[in-house]
Amino acid sequence: MSDREFELIKISNAAQEKTTYFLMAASGSGIGFSLSQTKLEALASHHYIWLLAVTIWAISFWAGIRVLMNGNNVKHKNATYVGSLNLLKHVEPNEASRLESIAKEKFNEATGRHQTRMEAWGKVQMYGLLLGAVTYVIWHLARMSLQIST
Repeated sequence: MSDREFELIKISNAAQEKTTYFLMAASGSGIGFSLSQTKLEALASHHYIWLLAVTIWAISFWAGIRVLMNGNNVKHKNATYVGSLNLLKHVEPNEASRLESIAKEKFNEATGRHQTRMEAWGKVQMYGLLLGAVTYVIWHLARMSLQIST
């Protein structure tokens, strides 16, 4: 891998992490804001919609944590794989070639699993944030229709 390819991968990983942290911050802000809007209210039936929005935002936040955890696992596996390739320099060439192909197969298998999980959790995070916001707006509209003010 060339230095340029390595730099592009680093930039891509940094951008992905920034997006994940941004979505986590947005979910946390949604939770905090919605809590501040209801702190003086007595519990009523329309608060179930509010509770659903907060729960969805919490799931979105947790999904962001899972994205980061899987990303860290991929980085760890990558470092382990590179370390194993460095150790193969001290092994007979035929045996090293065979061990390298095994290591590459296991590496691709493990990182593929984590990549799939990252993509799934990333979608849960993004759509959870959006669904939580829509649910919060629905709750707010329900409050307006019931003529409840904060």
